[in-house]
Amino acid sequence: MSIARYKWAGNFTDKDLDNQIPTGFTGAIQQVGPEVFVDIEVLPNLAGSKDDLDAYMATLGWTFVVEDPTTPTSSVNQSVSVYDATGGQEFSGRIVILFDAVQKNTAPSIFSFNATTGEITVLETGTYLIIFDVTLTSTTNTQTTSQSFLERNAVLVPGTESCGYHRNSSNGDDTASMSTSIDLAANDVLRVTAQKMAGSTLATVANGSRLTLERTK
Repeated sequence: MSIARYKWAGNFTDKDLDNQIPTGFTGAIQQVGPEVFVDIEVLPNLAGSKDDLDAYMATLGWTFVVEDPTTPTSSVNQSVSVYDATGGQEFSGRIVILFDAVQKNTAPSIFSFNATTGEITVLETGTYLIIFDVTLTSTTNTQTTSQSFLERNAVLVPGTESCGYHRNSSNGDDTASMSTSIDLAANDVLRVTAQKMAGSTLATVANGSRLTLERTK
């Protein structure tokens, strides 16, 4: 799929474009400092013109910034990378890793990231390379082991288990890594989970866990 991209800027405090974008367009909000930039992608196979959208955006109080409809962007090789900036999730059972920050998202029309749940929704069917790292640490002086997994629609993806060993609270950090290539359908939801195998309590480490997706086909 090719897209034509247009960008507006406006005040984020009272605008929610996720619920206001008209039929024939998709959009994504990216906050940069005090401003918000909104990429509106006009899909060639849907109705709607640039003039229609410009007029609509003006009614919402958004200012036109830049137009680049001449450079089509292919969905292939687009990627998203998110990470856990906060850490501190203590657990002795099973948790969802709460990725809460975006490192880069080259195509918000393909990758929808929820910073509250730590999940990424893939909006286009295709083949995707998926990589994750999960860094955990021991909170006690008990030797502890951990497992991390990729889940699609809350179901474990076979072949994605990765393990860690956490010696004690002084030498407890360990990173489990995984990479795989799988076919995904539109609206599949991906997340990373972790659990204790044996031992005591574990915790996530700030800036130590990340999830990257790249569409390859």
